[in-house]
Amino acid sequence: MSNKEHIVFFTPTLNRTGSEIVLMDLLKHQQLNCKITVITKFKGRMYDDVPKGISKDFLYGKQYGGIGSKIYNRLRKLFVIDGILKKHINATWYINTIMMADILEYAEQHKVRAIVHIHELQRIYATLSETQIKRLANYPELIVANTETSAAVIREYKGKSRIEIINPALSSTLEQKTKFEDRRTLLHIPKDTFVWAMCGTLDKNKNPFLFIDIACELKKHTDKFKMIWVGGKADDSDLDEQCERLVEKNGLKDHVIFVGDVKTDFYNYFSIANGFILTSQFESFSMTTLEALFFQLPVVANDCVGVKEVLATGFGYIVKQKNDPTEFAQKMHEIMNSPKKDGTKLKERAMTFAIKIISKKWNTLLNQMNA
Repeated sequence: MSNKEHIVFFTPTLNRTGSEIVLMDLLKHQQLNCKITVITKFKGRMYDDVPKGISKDFLYGKQYGGIGSKIYNRLRKLFVIDGILKKHINATWYINTIMMADILEYAEQHKVRAIVHIHELQRIYATLSETQIKRLANYPELIVANTETSAAVIREYKGKSRIEIINPALSSTLEQKTKFEDRRTLLHIPKDTFVWAMCGTLDKNKNPFLFIDIACELKKHTDKFKMIWVGGKADDSDLDEQCERLVEKNGLKDHVIFVGDVKTDFYNYFSIANGFILTSQFESFSMTTLEALFFQLPVVANDCVGVKEVLATGFGYIVKQKNDPTEFAQKMHEIMNSPKKDGTKLKERAMTFAIKIISKKWNTLLNQMNA
C-alpha cells in the first residue's frame, strides 16, 4: 500500500479542545478515497467517539494521573511507541497542531509524507525551537491553516511548504439539533433574567478573572443579570477554586455561575443565554462565537485576533481596549436595554461555516493530494 492510500491523523488528546473538535467533525464527514487511522498522543474523552470504520490507536494513556499512569506511560515510551510509528511509516501523516513537533521530527527523519494543520497564533511559536519552526515551515508537503490569521503567521517564516486555508466548521451536532432542554430551572434563573454565556476550557488564556471583573462592573449598572461559564478545566490546576473564591469575595454568587464540564449537555446550557461574551486573550478562530451567532445571540468579544474573522463587519462588538471590563460592561448593558433585534442575519453568517461547505473543501483538497 502506498502512502497515497493511507492517511494517519495524529492529534494530541481528543479532549474537547477547539482543534480536536474541528478534526473530529471533519472525520465524521470525510469522503476520502483511502484508509484512515487516528492516533492520539494521550487517550482523551472523545477517543471512543472516533467514527466507525476508522482505525485508532494511542501513544500514551492518561495525560494526568497518579504514579501508576506515569509508570504505564514510561513503559509505552520505551517499548511500544516506536513500533506504532514504524507500523505507519508508509502512510501520509496528517498532524493536527504545531504542538506535535516530535511527530513531525520523526516524519522528517523517516521521510514520511506530512501534512500539518495549524490552529495556532504567534505566541505559541515561542514554545518551539528555531529548528522546529524551520522544519514546520519547510518539511510538510501541505500546511492547512484554520484562518487567514494563522496562515499569516507561518508565511512570516518564508518556508517552502504549500499553504491552504480551511476554516473550522459549525459543529454538526449543533446543526442537527432542533430542541434543547431548559437549564434555567436547574440553575434557578428566572425567565426574565438576562443571561450572558461564556463557553470554553477554564484556563488562563480564556481569562476567567476578566469574566469576574466584568460581572463586578455590570453589577454597577444593573442587578438583573446572570453570567454563566460553560466548561471545565483541562489540567490539574486549582483555577476553578480560585474563581469560586473571587466570586464569593466580590459578592457575585447571585450573578456568576461556573457550571463546569457539562460534556454532552453543552448546548442545553448554551441555549438558555440571551447574549454571549468572549473573554479570551488569544484565539486564532473562536468556535464558540460562531455557535453564538447560530443561536442568534448578540456578541461582545475581547480583541483576541481571530474572532474578527468570525464576526467580520457588523456581526458583533469587539472591545476597543483589550481586557477592559468597563467597556465590556457598558456594551453589555447597552444591549440589555435595547429592543431585541432580529437575529436572522447572525444565523445566516454562522451557516456560511456549515460543515457541508467546509468539509467539501477539505475532502476535495485531500483527495487531490491523494490522487
